Amino acid sequence: MTKFTAQSLYSDLSQLDDLIFKQGQHQLEQELNDFVQSFETKDELVLVDSIAKSYVQLTSCEQKLKSSENTELVTATQQKSKLVLDDLTQVLESINEVQAEKNNLPFQSEREAYLIEREERKKAIENELRRESDKIDERYAKLTRDSIYRNLVGYNP
Repeated sequence: MTKFTAQSLYSDLSQLDDLIFKQGQHQLEQELNDFVQSFETKDELVLVDSIAKSYVQLTSCEQKLKSSENTELVTATQQKSKLVLDDLTQVLESINEVQAEKNNLPFQSEREAYLIEREERKKAIENELRRESDKIDERYAKLTRDSIYRNLVGYNP
């Protein structure tokens, strides 16, 4: 007769777990690391919050620069800030255009109408199914009552 100890059973289960799940866990960990790394190292990622912060800084920059004494530096900085401001407005416009295109996909209204119609058909079918199920339940209840009555009274119509 073979005797199993808890320690040997746990070690066998641990090896089985490693054999079954280790490759999947390793692949999942690798994919997550690649995903996180791609977003941490991406330099071109532009966030709307960072654009808004830059816009606020640039619009308030002009007032701060006017109060300074060196006008040549002020004008050069103003020109640079206007260029950056123009770039930011272009980026914001492109973001707005992309969002508008996303919202105005072709056949969007037809798709929404189809989805509404499909939902209505689904509800109608469910209601019909519920009615039929109720009819079947009522018929079964009636047959059961009749059967019980016939068995108790001994009546056969």
